[in-house]
Amino acid sequence: MLKLNMVLDEKAGYLNGNLARLRTNSIKQKQLSRHWKRGGNNLSYKIITLPSYRAVGLKWEGTFSEIVPNLKNVIQQAKDRADELENKVNPNVQLGLSYHVIENGFAHYAVYEVSEEQEIPEGMIEITVPEWTYVMTTHNKGEDIQKTYTDLHQWLFASDYTAFREAGVEYYDPYMPIKHEYYPANQDPNDPHLDIYIPIVKKMLT
Repeated sequence: MLKLNMVLDEKAGYLNGNLARLRTNSIKQKQLSRHWKRGGNNLSYKIITLPSYRAVGLKWEGTFSEIVPNLKNVIQQAKDRADELENKVNPNVQLGLSYHVIENGFAHYAVYEVSEEQEIPEGMIEITVPEWTYVMTTHNKGEDIQKTYTDLHQWLFASDYTAFREAGVEYYDPYMPIKHEYYPANQDPNDPHLDIYIPIVKKMLT
């Protein structure tokens, strides 16, 4: 589990320290355009619209300093209790839905997409995710999670899109306040891979 702790620490480092750095960086669009590609080959970012869905699992709220071990434990508990959800839409994918609605922290839902027939087991919660348009990318084995998110932020800055924010909700991450991660069940905990989905909208022309 040491590698998983390191990954979570790296994510905390991006979410906390790198935000301040990104606020002051001036990035040229010519530099950013290269982030459409990874390794000079295929496009690494896709624009996709997903329909609304229902998910059930466990919720964690806390600060960046509390991610390890608290968030790690909640993610593992949700995985351990997955068999209690008999109506999972995709049993092979655990979702990590993060909302930066806490100062110096966030709320995280470790959940599985389920059908309407699924009842909520004791101690679990449900969340309904609306139909949203996302930019999607993949964090591959052997890569740096901080760099994955920094590159994604830079791509978003140079694109025609901006991060979506729900009306009436106060967010504490000015760049990507909602982050959805999809973890395959067969991932290697010592070198994880995952898909990242950031809700987006078209930038307003000025």
